Amino acid sequence: MNDLELRTALHRDADLVGEPPADLLDRLARRRRHQRRQRAGVIAVVALVAAGVPLGVSLTARSHAAPATHRTTPSYLPPAIASFFPPPATAAPTTPSNEVTPSDTPATLPPVATPSASGAPPSSEAHNALVLGPDGLGPLTLGMTRSEAEATGLVEPFLNEPNSDQCLWRSRLIGAPAGTGTVLYSNNFGVATVDAYEGVRTPEGIAIGSSLDAVAQAYPNWQPSDHIRRGYVPVPGNSQLVYRIAYADGKVTQLTLQYAHQDCYE
Repeated sequence: MNDLELRTALHRDADLVGEPPADLLDRLARRRRHQRRQRAGVIAVVALVAAGVPLGVSLTARSHAAPATHRTTPSYLPPAIASFFPPPATAAPTTPSNEVTPSDTPATLPPVATPSASGAPPSSEAHNALVLGPDGLGPLTLGMTRSEAEATGLVEPFLNEPNSDQCLWRSRLIGAPAGTGTVLYSNNFGVATVDAYEGVRTPEGIAIGSSLDAVAQAYPNWQPSDHIRRGYVPVPGNSQLVYRIAYADGKVTQLTLQYAHQDCYE
Protein backbone atom coordinates (compact mmCIF):
# COMPACT_ATOMS: atom_id res chain seq x y z
CA MET A 1 0.00 0.00 0.00
CA ASN A 2 1.38 3.38 -1.04
CA ASP A 3 0.90 6.75 0.68
CA LEU A 4 -2.10 7.70 -1.54
CA GLU A 5 -3.93 4.50 -0.80
CA LEU A 6 -3.14 4.89 2.92
CA ARG A 7 -4.53 8.42 3.01
CA THR A 8 -7.73 7.31 1.21
CA ALA A 9 -8.23 4.46 3.66
CA LEU A 10 -7.76 6.78 6.63
CA HIS A 11 -10.31 9.31 5.35
CA ARG A 12 -12.77 6.50 4.57
CA ASP A 13 -12.55 5.18 8.11
CA ALA A 14 -12.50 8.60 9.78
CA ASP A 15 -16.24 8.45 10.32
CA LEU A 16 -15.81 5.19 12.25
CA VAL A 17 -12.68 5.84 14.46
CA GLY A 18 -12.58 9.59 14.54
CA GLU A 19 -10.10 12.11 13.15
CA PRO A 20 -6.49 10.73 13.20
CA PRO A 21 -3.63 12.79 14.68
CA ALA A 22 -2.24 15.42 12.34
CA ASP A 23 1.30 13.88 12.31
CA LEU A 24 0.20 10.25 11.99
CA LEU A 25 1.30 9.97 8.39
CA ASP A 26 4.75 11.37 9.24
CA ARG A 27 5.11 8.85 12.07
CA LEU A 28 4.22 5.96 9.84
CA ALA A 29 6.61 7.15 7.14
CA ARG A 30 9.54 7.40 9.60
CA ARG A 31 8.81 3.96 11.01
CA ARG A 32 8.78 2.41 7.52
CA ARG A 33 12.10 4.08 6.64
CA HIS A 34 13.63 2.78 9.93
CA GLN A 35 12.46 -0.77 9.16
CA ARG A 36 13.96 -0.58 5.68
CA ARG A 37 17.36 0.50 7.13
CA GLN A 38 17.31 -2.35 9.67
CA ARG A 39 16.56 -4.92 6.97
CA ALA A 40 19.27 -3.47 4.74
CA GLY A 41 21.82 -3.65 7.63
CA VAL A 42 21.01 -7.28 8.44
CA ILE A 43 21.29 -8.26 4.77
CA ALA A 44 24.69 -6.49 4.54
CA VAL A 45 26.03 -8.27 7.61
CA VAL A 46 24.90 -11.67 6.33
CA ALA A 47 26.54 -10.92 2.98
CA LEU A 48 29.83 -10.03 4.68
CA VAL A 49 29.81 -13.21 6.77
CA ALA A 50 29.00 -15.33 3.74
CA ALA A 51 31.91 -13.70 1.87
CA GLY A 52 34.31 -14.55 4.71
CA VAL A 53 35.09 -10.92 5.58
CA PRO A 54 35.85 -10.41 9.31
CA LEU A 55 33.17 -8.31 10.87
CA GLY A 56 35.78 -6.14 12.62
CA VAL A 57 36.91 -4.81 9.22
CA SER A 58 33.37 -3.82 8.18
CA LEU A 59 32.82 -1.98 11.47
CA THR A 60 36.00 0.12 11.32
CA ALA A 61 33.96 3.29 11.14
CA ARG A 62 32.34 2.37 14.47
CA SER A 63 35.46 1.40 16.46
CA HIS A 64 39.18 0.86 15.86
CA ALA A 65 39.65 -1.14 19.10
CA ALA A 66 38.91 -4.65 17.76
CA PRO A 67 41.79 -6.11 15.70
CA ALA A 68 40.96 -7.37 12.19
CA THR A 69 41.91 -10.95 13.10
CA HIS A 70 39.12 -11.26 15.73
CA ARG A 71 35.43 -11.70 15.00
CA THR A 72 33.04 -9.98 17.38
CA THR A 73 29.28 -10.43 17.65
CA PRO A 74 27.43 -7.05 17.84
CA SER A 75 24.93 -6.89 20.69
CA TYR A 76 22.23 -5.50 18.42
CA LEU A 77 22.09 -8.55 16.06
CA PRO A 78 19.10 -10.87 16.30
CA PRO A 79 19.82 -14.39 17.63
CA ALA A 80 19.42 -15.90 14.16
CA ILE A 81 22.26 -13.71 12.84
CA ALA A 82 24.42 -13.96 15.97
CA SER A 83 24.56 -17.76 15.53
CA PHE A 84 26.82 -17.24 12.51
CA PHE A 85 29.60 -15.92 14.80
CA PRO A 86 31.56 -18.41 16.98
CA PRO A 87 32.38 -17.37 20.56
CA PRO A 88 35.77 -15.61 20.92
CA ALA A 89 38.72 -17.89 21.56
CA THR A 90 40.19 -17.81 25.05
CA ALA A 91 43.98 -17.42 25.16
CA ALA A 92 45.82 -20.13 27.05
CA PRO A 93 47.38 -18.87 30.30
CA THR A 94 51.08 -18.22 30.06
CA THR A 95 53.76 -18.58 32.73
CA PRO A 96 55.52 -15.30 33.57
CA SER A 97 59.17 -15.28 32.54
CA ASN A 98 60.33 -14.77 36.11
CA GLU A 99 58.27 -17.64 37.57
CA VAL A 100 60.24 -20.70 38.69
CA THR A 101 58.76 -23.93 37.38
CA PRO A 102 59.47 -27.36 38.88
CA SER A 103 61.94 -28.12 36.08
CA ASP A 104 64.04 -25.11 37.14
CA THR A 105 64.52 -26.50 40.63
CA PRO A 106 67.28 -29.12 41.11
CA ALA A 107 66.01 -32.43 42.36
CA THR A 108 68.67 -32.63 45.04
CA LEU A 109 71.18 -30.27 46.55
CA PRO A 110 74.78 -31.22 47.28
CA PRO A 111 75.34 -31.99 50.96
CA VAL A 112 76.91 -29.26 53.03
CA ALA A 113 79.99 -30.35 54.94
CA THR A 114 79.66 -29.74 58.68
CA PRO A 115 82.32 -30.06 61.35
CA SER A 116 82.27 -33.16 63.47
CA ALA A 117 80.17 -32.76 66.60
CA SER A 118 82.18 -35.39 68.46
CA GLY A 119 85.09 -33.04 69.16
CA ALA A 120 87.50 -35.92 68.68
CA PRO A 121 91.17 -34.86 68.79
CA PRO A 122 93.37 -35.14 65.70
CA SER A 123 94.70 -38.62 65.09
CA SER A 124 98.39 -39.47 65.02
CA GLU A 125 98.14 -39.74 61.23
CA ALA A 126 97.33 -36.02 61.13
CA HIS A 127 100.51 -35.31 63.08
CA ASN A 128 102.49 -37.55 60.76
CA ALA A 129 101.53 -35.26 57.88
CA LEU A 130 103.04 -32.29 59.78
CA VAL A 131 106.64 -31.19 59.50
CA LEU A 132 108.86 -30.40 62.49
CA GLY A 133 110.51 -27.05 61.71
CA PRO A 134 111.60 -24.52 60.91
CA ASP A 135 109.22 -22.72 63.36
CA GLY A 136 107.26 -25.50 65.04
CA LEU A 137 104.97 -28.42 64.25
CA GLY A 138 102.30 -27.26 61.83
CA PRO A 139 100.24 -24.51 63.50
CA LEU A 140 102.00 -25.12 66.82
CA THR A 141 104.99 -22.76 66.86
CA LEU A 142 107.67 -22.08 69.45
CA GLY A 143 107.10 -18.91 71.49
CA MET A 144 103.30 -19.34 71.77
CA THR A 145 101.47 -18.82 75.05
CA ARG A 146 99.77 -21.82 76.65
CA SER A 147 96.32 -20.70 75.51
CA GLU A 148 97.55 -20.15 71.95
CA ALA A 149 99.17 -23.59 71.90
CA GLU A 150 96.05 -25.32 73.23
CA ALA A 151 93.90 -23.48 70.67
CA THR A 152 95.76 -25.23 67.84
CA GLY A 153 94.15 -28.52 68.87
CA LEU A 154 97.53 -30.28 68.74
CA VAL A 155 98.36 -30.35 72.46
CA GLU A 156 96.65 -31.46 75.65
CA PRO A 157 95.95 -28.84 78.36
CA PHE A 158 99.17 -27.82 80.09
CA LEU A 159 99.82 -29.14 83.61
CA ASN A 160 101.90 -27.40 86.25
CA GLU A 161 104.74 -29.94 86.29
CA PRO A 162 108.01 -28.00 86.60
CA ASN A 163 110.95 -29.23 84.61
CA SER A 164 113.20 -26.43 85.93
CA ASP A 165 112.90 -23.18 87.87
CA GLN A 166 111.57 -21.31 84.81
CA CYS A 167 110.07 -24.17 82.80
CA LEU A 168 106.99 -24.87 84.94
CA TRP A 169 104.40 -26.26 82.51
CA ARG A 170 104.23 -29.54 80.61
CA SER A 171 101.95 -30.92 77.90
CA ARG A 172 102.10 -33.52 75.16
CA LEU A 173 101.02 -33.82 71.54
CA ILE A 174 97.55 -35.28 71.18
CA GLY A 175 97.70 -38.76 69.67
CA ALA A 176 101.40 -39.28 70.36
CA PRO A 177 102.40 -42.70 71.76
CA ALA A 178 102.97 -42.85 75.52
CA GLY A 179 106.25 -41.33 76.64
CA THR A 180 106.69 -39.26 73.43
CA GLY A 181 105.51 -35.91 72.06
CA THR A 182 106.39 -33.84 75.14
CA VAL A 183 105.88 -30.05 74.91
CA LEU A 184 107.53 -27.80 77.53
CA TYR A 185 106.54 -24.23 78.35
CA SER A 186 108.99 -21.63 79.71
CA ASN A 187 108.00 -18.45 81.55
CA ASN A 188 110.76 -16.71 79.60
CA PHE A 189 110.25 -18.13 76.12
CA GLY A 190 106.70 -19.51 75.94
CA VAL A 191 106.53 -22.88 74.18
CA ALA A 192 110.23 -23.77 74.29
CA THR A 193 110.51 -27.40 73.12
CA VAL A 194 108.49 -29.84 70.99
CA ASP A 195 109.40 -33.54 70.87
CA ALA A 196 108.61 -35.47 67.70
CA TYR A 197 107.48 -39.11 67.58
CA GLU A 198 107.72 -41.81 64.90
CA GLY A 199 106.41 -40.58 61.57
CA VAL A 200 107.08 -36.87 62.15
CA ARG A 201 109.95 -35.63 59.97
CA THR A 202 112.03 -32.50 59.50
CA PRO A 203 111.88 -30.63 56.17
CA GLU A 204 115.10 -32.42 55.27
CA GLY A 205 113.52 -35.85 55.85
CA ILE A 206 115.05 -36.82 59.21
CA ALA A 207 112.80 -38.70 61.64
CA ILE A 208 113.04 -41.11 64.56
CA GLY A 209 114.65 -44.24 63.11
CA SER A 210 116.78 -42.39 60.54
CA SER A 211 120.42 -43.52 60.32
CA LEU A 212 123.24 -41.27 61.46
CA ASP A 213 124.57 -41.33 57.89
CA ALA A 214 121.24 -39.84 56.74
CA VAL A 215 121.54 -37.17 59.45
CA ALA A 216 125.09 -36.32 58.34
CA GLN A 217 123.94 -36.02 54.72
CA ALA A 218 120.98 -33.81 55.63
CA TYR A 219 123.05 -31.66 58.03
CA PRO A 220 126.73 -31.49 57.05
CA ASN A 221 127.61 -29.49 60.22
CA TRP A 222 126.12 -32.18 62.46
CA GLN A 223 128.58 -32.99 65.31
CA PRO A 224 127.37 -35.86 67.52
CA SER A 225 128.88 -36.67 70.90
CA ASP A 226 129.39 -40.36 71.50
CA HIS A 227 129.85 -39.59 75.19
CA ILE A 228 126.32 -38.28 75.71
CA ARG A 229 124.94 -39.86 72.50
CA ARG A 230 123.27 -36.78 71.19
CA GLY A 231 124.12 -33.72 69.18
CA TYR A 232 122.70 -30.35 68.04
CA VAL A 233 122.32 -28.89 64.60
CA PRO A 234 121.10 -25.39 63.65
CA VAL A 235 117.65 -25.39 62.03
CA PRO A 236 117.94 -24.33 58.38
CA GLY A 237 115.93 -21.14 57.97
CA ASN A 238 115.73 -20.24 61.69
CA SER A 239 118.94 -19.27 63.47
CA GLN A 240 117.25 -19.12 66.91
CA LEU A 241 116.31 -22.80 66.93
CA VAL A 242 118.19 -26.10 66.89
CA TYR A 243 117.39 -29.78 66.48
CA ARG A 244 118.36 -31.87 69.48
CA ILE A 245 119.04 -35.35 68.10
CA ALA A 246 119.68 -38.35 70.40
CA TYR A 247 120.74 -41.70 69.00
CA ALA A 248 121.62 -45.28 69.83
CA ASP A 249 122.97 -48.12 67.71
CA GLY A 250 123.53 -45.76 64.80
CA LYS A 251 119.90 -44.57 64.60
CA VAL A 252 117.93 -41.53 65.78
CA THR A 253 115.96 -42.26 68.97
CA GLN A 254 114.84 -38.73 69.92
CA LEU A 255 114.17 -35.65 67.79
CA THR A 256 113.37 -32.30 69.44
CA LEU A 257 112.88 -28.79 68.10
CA GLN A 258 113.90 -26.21 70.69
CA TYR A 259 115.42 -22.80 71.31
CA ALA A 260 119.19 -22.74 71.05
CA HIS A 261 119.28 -21.17 74.54
CA GLN A 262 116.29 -22.71 76.30
CA ASP A 263 115.98 -22.93 80.09
CA CYS A 264 114.04 -26.19 80.51
CA TYR A 265 116.94 -28.69 80.94
CA GLU A 266 120.70 -29.26 80.57
